[in-house]
Amino acid sequence: MPKPNMYLYKGEKINKNALIDNTDNHELNKDKKDGKTVMEDKKYVTHDELKISQLEAQNKLDRLANKMDSNFKSINQRFDNLERNIPMMIENALYKEREYQRGQQKENRRFFWGTIIIGGVSALAGIASAVISILN
Repeated sequence: MPKPNMYLYKGEKINKNALIDNTDNHELNKDKKDGKTVMEDKKYVTHDELKISQLEAQNKLDRLANKMDSNFKSINQRFDNLERNIPMMIENALYKEREYQRGQQKENRRFFWGTIIIGGVSALAGIASAVISILN
C-alpha cells in the first residue's frame, strides 16, 4: 500500500513534500542539544509528532472502549440478576395471593356459619315463643 502524500493535522491537509517558506509563521531556533537550526511551524508536523498524536488518540479510544465494556458488563450483570430474581418475585407474589385467598375463605366460612347459627338461634327463639304463646 503506498504512503499518502497528504497528512491531516488540526483540520488542515499537509503535503508531505511541501516546501517551507520563510514567512512570519516560521521561527528558526537553535536546538540546544545538537546546535542545529530547527524550524518550528504550527502548520507542519514531523512523522514522529504525527505518530505520537496517533498513539495518543488510540490510547484515548482504547480507554473509552474499556470504559464502555465495563459499563456493558455491569448492565449485563443486572439483566442476569433479573433473570434469576424474576421467578422468585413471581413465586412470592403467588404466595401472597394464596395467603390472601386463604384469609378470604376463612372469613367467608365464618360469615356463613355465623349467619346459619344466628338464623338458627333466631328461628328456635321464634318457635319457642310461638310454643309458649300457644301453651299460655
